[in-house]
Amino acid sequence: MWVRDIDGKIAIVPRHPGKIIKRKTLKDIIEATGLSTKEFSEL
Repeated sequence: MWVRDIDGKIAIVPRHPGKIIKRKTLKDIIEATGLSTKEFSEL
């Protein structure tokens, strides 16, 4: 689980060693953080 300190927003991030996160799952996680995929890729 990821929690943003500023406002306490929570995003669930799965951890499964050895498994690749599917593109749609990654997109959903990024959007749950409040970032766009473009903003995320610029980090």
